[in-house]
Amino acid sequence: MSFATMHGLSRLTRFGTLGLTYHRHFVRSHGTLQHSLRVLDAPHISWARDPGHVYEVVAELQTSGLLKIRLGFPDDSCDYLRDLILSMHKQQGHRLPIAHSATRGWFWDVRPKPAAHTGAHHARSETMSEFSWHTDCSYEDPLPRYFALQVLQHDRYGGGTLSAMNVASLIKFLSSETRKALMAPEFRMKIPPEFIIDPEKSFITGSILAPDPHSNIIRYRGDIVTPLTTRAEQALEELTAVLVRREVQAHSAMNLRSSDLPKGSILLMDNRRWMHARNEINDPERHLRRDAREEAAQKFEQFDLKAWPLLLKNDLYTVIERLINDTDPRNTYRHNVYTSVTGGGGGVSKPLFFATDAFENRRHRAHFGEFLKKIGIIERGDWVLSTHHGGSLYRSLDLTLEILENAGATVLAAGHQCPPPTVVQILQDFNVNVLAGDSSQIISIVHQISTMSDMKKRIKIGKVIYTSEGLSIIQRAQIYEVLGPVIIYSIIGGAEAGPYGASSPFLVDLDPETNCNDFIIDTRMTVIEVFPLSCTAGESGCIAEPLPDGETGVIAQTVLTRLRHPVIRYITGDIGSLHSLPHKAVGRIAKHDLRHYRVLRLRGRDHRFSFMWDGCDFQFDKLNKILSDPQSGVLLWQVILEKMQPSQEISLEIRLLSGQSSGDTVHLQTLLDLLKAYLDVSVSNEHKFKITFVNNVLGFELSETGRKVIRNWVYPNSLRALPLHEAHVHPPGTPHAVSSSLPTWESVIALASADKTVLDRIDYSYPRYVANLCDLTTKTLVLTLSKRFFIGKPIRSLIQRVRERLKFDSDDLVCYIFPSADDADDYAAQLRKKNAVVHHVRFFSPVAANSSNGNDYLAFSALFVPPDFKVYVMEFWVNFGTGITTRHAEYCLKHFDELISDPPDVKPVTADIPSHDRSSEAWIQRGPRDLEDLKAHIAQLATSERDDLKPVQATDVFIFPNGMNAIYNAAEVIAVNNPDSFVVAFGWIYPETIENLRRGTWKDVIPFKLGNEEELDQLASTLKTNEQIIAIFCELPSNIKIRELANEYGLIVVCDETVANFVNVDLLPYVDIITTSLTKMFSGAANVTGGSVIVNPNFGHYEELHYALRCRYPVVTCFPKDIAVLKQNSINMVERVKKANENTLIVIDRFENHPSVAYVNYPSRPAAIQNYERHRRKNGGYGNAFSVVFHNPESAQYFYDNLDVCKGPSFGTNFTLAIPFVQLAVYNVREKLEKYDLPKHVIRISVGLENSRQICSKMEEALAKVVRFEQSLGSQA
Repeated sequence: MSFATMHGLSRLTRFGTLGLTYHRHFVRSHGTLQHSLRVLDAPHISWARDPGHVYEVVAELQTSGLLKIRLGFPDDSCDYLRDLILSMHKQQGHRLPIAHSATRGWFWDVRPKPAAHTGAHHARSETMSEFSWHTDCSYEDPLPRYFALQVLQHDRYGGGTLSAMNVASLIKFLSSETRKALMAPEFRMKIPPEFIIDPEKSFITGSILAPDPHSNIIRYRGDIVTPLTTRAEQALEELTAVLVRREVQAHSAMNLRSSDLPKGSILLMDNRRWMHARNEINDPERHLRRDAREEAAQKFEQFDLKAWPLLLKNDLYTVIERLINDTDPRNTYRHNVYTSVTGGGGGVSKPLFFATDAFENRRHRAHFGEFLKKIGIIERGDWVLSTHHGGSLYRSLDLTLEILENAGATVLAAGHQCPPPTVVQILQDFNVNVLAGDSSQIISIVHQISTMSDMKKRIKIGKVIYTSEGLSIIQRAQIYEVLGPVIIYSIIGGAEAGPYGASSPFLVDLDPETNCNDFIIDTRMTVIEVFPLSCTAGESGCIAEPLPDGETGVIAQTVLTRLRHPVIRYITGDIGSLHSLPHKAVGRIAKHDLRHYRVLRLRGRDHRFSFMWDGCDFQFDKLNKILSDPQSGVLLWQVILEKMQPSQEISLEIRLLSGQSSGDTVHLQTLLDLLKAYLDVSVSNEHKFKITFVNNVLGFELSETGRKVIRNWVYPNSLRALPLHEAHVHPPGTPHAVSSSLPTWESVIALASADKTVLDRIDYSYPRYVANLCDLTTKTLVLTLSKRFFIGKPIRSLIQRVRERLKFDSDDLVCYIFPSADDADDYAAQLRKKNAVVHHVRFFSPVAANSSNGNDYLAFSALFVPPDFKVYVMEFWVNFGTGITTRHAEYCLKHFDELISDPPDVKPVTADIPSHDRSSEAWIQRGPRDLEDLKAHIAQLATSERDDLKPVQATDVFIFPNGMNAIYNAAEVIAVNNPDSFVVAFGWIYPETIENLRRGTWKDVIPFKLGNEEELDQLASTLKTNEQIIAIFCELPSNIKIRELANEYGLIVVCDETVANFVNVDLLPYVDIITTSLTKMFSGAANVTGGSVIVNPNFGHYEELHYALRCRYPVVTCFPKDIAVLKQNSINMVERVKKANENTLIVIDRFENHPSVAYVNYPSRPAAIQNYERHRRKNGGYGNAFSVVFHNPESAQYFYDNLDVCKGPSFGTNFTLAIPFVQLAVYNVREKLEKYDLPKHVIRISVGLENSRQICSKMEEALAKVVRFEQSLGSQA
């Protein structure tokens, strides 16, 4: 099976029509009324490269096989024809012309030569004699598909009439025996001497007729053909006689006189479907130029879409004027058109209308039906009943019927109007084994069957094929409960492109807990590209680079089976990613198809722009236009989709908040009427629709609730300072935030100094910040901080339940929760060496640990220590990052009553029998896949751009519950395997990293805190005298010399790249281990923690480091829900980083050269750019974090207090975030850091994804207040 290939058409601006309307004419043949010649005008030579014009040429050649082009400019050098040929090759996949001889190139001059002209042979075309019926280059193998003739000088005396005969019409006059004989390879075609290229080859052997998928084709020239058998001789005689019969020529041929082909005309012909002839030439100056080309290439790799712009749904025509309003019969746009509509709402928004060539559409359906058979969805003997929608211009039913019939099934057309009881009866009466419909129709029929107990046993459904919206877990469970162990398949398609993908549980995996569905696509029919989400935020016509496999973005679709009305790089409105076939599919698919099949993972609609209801796709911007009318009085609105019980239909609710100045009753009714019109609310669906007026914001859904709620996706403005303690997370109120608001300089100091009035108000915050434990002397501060600050609310609640359960009500012992029993045992042993009385109580489920319902993650350790030793446990928690996460604590809290405890000396209460939690089963079973996907994504991001380096594999990536745990484990595997060695800390790195190194088994930690050139020289000198240095820890290699030193002395270089991130820098050429806090830019959402360690496969320590981490990794606990959130958050990391990079460069300009600012620290600044550029990727930026130092420390405080953005710990968030980080992180040693270029009043700003103008406005407002503040100080002086 072959498919025509498509190429970018740079001027396609709307579906259903081209950017220009091309003039078309008709030339009626002389002597016959059977055929007419279509004519295209080319007013300028540039049209040869115009994609729309090129498409018209190719489409006409495919449709009729004969076309005339009329040039509107002089072109004796045939530049237009040459450019047209190249464009047809580049844009439409046509092969380039053949060389006509050993000495001539593409073009052959067709003009009479005098008899005395030098040369042994003259081609027939070079004489003035008539040239009887023949196909061009009939001696070539393969026979060229197309040829072109350009008239440079027509016959001025009326000779040289060109005749064309249609092969399909001709063979109707031949007997069946003759047709059969002409198709046998029993003919020899002599190659004329002037066309011999290989002296060893003077003839070819083959048939004269051959079948073609759409017609019959011919290879014929009477003077060079020799029959090789008696049968062939008789057939050739009949063909020769038929060709000269008058009625045959009257019915099958057209004659084009010289006046029909004047100078400046080009005739293009399908050489296999048309023969041509010429009578005697009267004008010796007659001059034509021709070329011949093979047929369009079939290799799908040849098309190139990179230069073609994206096409957005908002740019489509709702009315195709050329199709609907131009009723002239000569308007070929209206000929053989298949029409369909897609859901675009009703009333004020008409459904989108699509036009497709009817023949191409049928072929597309045939191909797709064959595809369904190949992947096993339809098998021999299947009887299908379809309940799809038909009518009102919607074509779902006839589409389904045809593709399933093409796949080999027998199909019954019930349609959507057939009542469910009747459908059930048909299922029984006809022994139907396949039920097809959209998801809501399927559920409706299944629900009907469930109410007819007498029917259930008689129905023999073995397969369900659904389309449209996906099936939920509950819906699938209902299908299985009612129909038994049926196989559920899915087909995806649309009016724009027809069906293009299918899902089978035998080929792809199903993940019912997510909004993902995997579909197999055939890249010979459809090309899918995935682009960053930002591509759809602009206008149609943007050209962007597609994302690599595995990365999620918006889907663009190009249909390769439609040439007449092309679908090219159309943004479908879906979110998804591309993947290779899973291993389980390989053995079920024919080998010759494997390379053409891919997996499209759909994650749902792009809810920033639209939502689906009742089979239609509604645009948020159009809904917002209705609701933003001032007369409506609507302040806020929200769209909510819910499943109705028991029907499982999707209901639509619009919640509205009206202001005090709401419109009057008339305006209100007008609003309701507009909404109902837009949403196409009618008698058939009004039971699924309602409008609710709420009294205040509490009437809205303020947080995500699974798949029931679809918001209007306009987040509250994140560019504002929040009240003290409020979490920095979106949507507001979402749990598990890793940053909370510190809106004033005073609140930062209060937190750093453990002020109880501040700590008591915080539920969620950054889990690592503890107020300088090593410098605190007052234990009370440490104890208060440890109870109130970094331990999140779910963890505190779990601790309280543990204390209540074990009857520990006094304050004599303090409790901490760790997921790992090994870690808790280790910490207990260390504390006992300090003479502490420590209790380790393990909680776990009595159900076997290897069960599928998540009991492994119900196990945790409670460590009870005396208050005097809390400071040590805090160090474990903060520096090692081994505490339980808030999501993990929530899960344990939910099932706490089901758990038992150990050791037995602590008396437990009687535990309940663990519940069977189906939802837990799903996300826990999904955990390993999520983890592998996350590792693969990181490996892809971290792989070097240098071709000489090995790529990072997923197996080289190790995931940890937070960044400090990643650093801790990286340090431990080096220290444990290299006892009594030294380690270097080069430059300013996390204080907790230093603490980890100091707690290791190293002999000592050698700090180089400035990390400058001078200290680099000192490091080189130290290495010469200290052979026990084994590793260097740094944040970004400040000089390439570090790698040189590492190679020379066999050192391990460990680098934390969190601030710069994978997208901006390429560290693989310089380091052995890369550590990352995934909590920051990788996630961006500030609602999860995570860390990673990458072992570089390109340096000598790889094997030992990889082995050590593999041995250590089994004790690491990564909670699956945290991994799932990290995976989801990181989908668009590349896009977010690039946006943040751009914003940051713009924002920094507001501080550069500002009179109040002493300097700005940022990699793009002269002081740092030279070193940074060595590591920056080709398209990388400089990150989103910079620091500002004001001349006056009081100005810094005033700026911070008046800055109206989020303020608090962390960085790399999707929202702009500021913090005086020296005051918070190292408050008690802040005075000592001045000598390391860390002023105590430095402010770190992490720039978010908001509008850059709005961010700048906030910065400028605060800076303006600083200026006024400084002026007031001056006036006071």
